[in-house]
Amino acid sequence: MSLRLRAAAATDVGNTRDNNQDDMLLVDDALYVVADGMGGHVAGEVASREAVEAMRDAYGAPGSADDVRQAVRLANGAVWKRGTDDPACRGMGTTVTVVAVVEDDKLAVANVGDSRTYLLRDGDLVQLTQDHSFVQEAVRSGQLTHSQAESHPRRSQLTRALGVGDDVDVDVDVLEPLTSDRLLLCSDGLWDEVGDELIEMVLANHPEPEEAASKLVLWAKEAGGRDNITVIVVDVVDGVEEGRAISAGAALDQAGDAQTASSRSAVSTQLLSDTDPSDTSTKPREAGDESWRVRQETVDPWSARNAAADPSLMVATGPAGSRPRLLTWRVVVFVVVLVGVLGVAAVVVARGDAEPAWVVGLDGNDVVIKQGNEIVERTPLQVNQIPSSFQTELGRGQRVEDRADAQEYVAGLTRRALLEGTLKPGAGVVVTTTMPGATSAPVTAPPPPASTVVGP
Repeated sequence: MSLRLRAAAATDVGNTRDNNQDDMLLVDDALYVVADGMGGHVAGEVASREAVEAMRDAYGAPGSADDVRQAVRLANGAVWKRGTDDPACRGMGTTVTVVAVVEDDKLAVANVGDSRTYLLRDGDLVQLTQDHSFVQEAVRSGQLTHSQAESHPRRSQLTRALGVGDDVDVDVDVLEPLTSDRLLLCSDGLWDEVGDELIEMVLANHPEPEEAASKLVLWAKEAGGRDNITVIVVDVVDGVEEGRAISAGAALDQAGDAQTASSRSAVSTQLLSDTDPSDTSTKPREAGDESWRVRQETVDPWSARNAAADPSLMVATGPAGSRPRLLTWRVVVFVVVLVGVLGVAAVVVARGDAEPAWVVGLDGNDVVIKQGNEIVERTPLQVNQIPSSFQTELGRGQRVEDRADAQEYVAGLTRRALLEGTLKPGAGVVVTTTMPGATSAPVTAPPPPASTVVGP
């Protein structure tokens, strides 16, 4: 089998910068790179361009994971030499994130800095790379919470970049691609504005990579566009068929930096049956656990290694004619949901009328937040601006934990309305959110985009 990919890219200067220090590279069925330069008005552009050109010259596909690592190190050397030789470029550097075809039709994912690569598989988004930044390393070590990291004064400080030294450590992992997988490479001008939830929705709802790339750039600009924005969307057209796929986590352990791979915790487990691959009941993930879907800093999705370490994560499957499965994912999900419902009921009974419930509902045409029967906040949303699928539940009243939870629910509802087109940009609605890097800003219709969209 020969791996076939389809890719498109878009880049934009954003709303506040007057030059684009991002750069990118697309080599069909071989190599994809996003670089985010830094170091002054011109030097940032130079750094990202040096890195991209060095990667083009250094990597010949299909190589190995070590070849990808070496190509990134050579790119570091090129940026370092230019910054050393040219006084106007001293102190410049660049991030880089790379997806490269390697031997045996696998994909190597490499990065230095905080440009990211994501994987969308079966509708779920997983961040494959780890940011090399002060706050994210503090989060991983337990010194900061995610909430503290979002507002930390050093949140933009990198701990690793190309060109700031004569050598650099490169994270490289290997992924077994499945047909219909979608990868996203992006600079922080995207994820720092819109967050993972909206990225997932756009990637899942726009099947053409050209449209997905341009939509992501547009949303980043509408959310603030405080930095340059660059994205590459890569679709796996012909990859490993799902019925014989190994887990991505197992692939990560087969190549790349073994020490790095083994230190990253699993976020889910996917065990595939040897029987009919169209039978989705034989392809469960870890039942009841979706905490990994947003803002994960791990790089080990669907890891069979962790299932082996913890047999409770495994769901038995077997060939036709074997004994019936006593434990299926449907049973596990039912038990988890039942326990959850009983637990919530017990809490409600215990609390009694001690505290009025928080509800997001309707007052006439207005979407409002209530505590008990008292309206405590009237949002800018109108009932005709939200998707019809949500109107019924708001008519009944959507119970939430507290006011902050209610405001986050309204923010998610606003983003969904914008995405589905029931709420038009420029309606004056303020999107408030606690997603990383996003700001509370009016959603207004942007000027005609100056984006560059690159397709196959």
